[in-house]
Amino acid sequence: MFVNVPYLGGIGSGPSNHYNPPQDSVLNAWANMNLCTVSNDTIIDNMQYTFIKWTSCDYGSEIHHYATQDGGHSWPGGVQTPTGDSTSIYINATDLMWSFFQQYSLDCGITSSVGSYLNKNHNFNLFPNPSTGIINVENPELIEDFIITVYDHFGKTILKSKNIDVINITNQLPGFYYITIQTEDQIMTEKIIKVE
Repeated sequence: MFVNVPYLGGIGSGPSNHYNPPQDSVLNAWANMNLCTVSNDTIIDNMQYTFIKWTSCDYGSEIHHYATQDGGHSWPGGVQTPTGDSTSIYINATDLMWSFFQQYSLDCGITSSVGSYLNKNHNFNLFPNPSTGIINVENPELIEDFIITVYDHFGKTILKSKNIDVINITNQLPGFYYITIQTEDQIMTEKIIKVE
């Protein structure tokens, strides 16, 4: 395993001198965020590599994790560079990613574990967008019970509230934010741009 980014967490030997969380906690955070119900099922564990996956996730997605035994902090199956670490000869990351992404489409009309994903003909409007941090929630059908969650670009929840008509993220940095509005049988997701 590579020592600049320790797999089990800690401060690596690289020049940045920053803390790296353990990979299992990072992967479990992604699994929780994707509402995966089957967690860390080890598919392959041999002398060359380990393959673990989380399945039955929201929107029919999965999380795949490969850890090689013979490569460093490099692109598995890639070309060895003069200054880079050795690359794995047992798996090819490009082929694995292509195979993984081919299973999914960009169709946003898919079904999730919480109901139908709503695209532009949903019941709520969020405005203005871009915004300085005050976002109005228009609810023309007067839906009484809904949950609003705001995520930053890392997927971290920064606000969660019920039945509000104004979202205030003025205390957040400028950038992209994702807002989900969940009703009893539907969920909508919008990307909001916060400016100064």
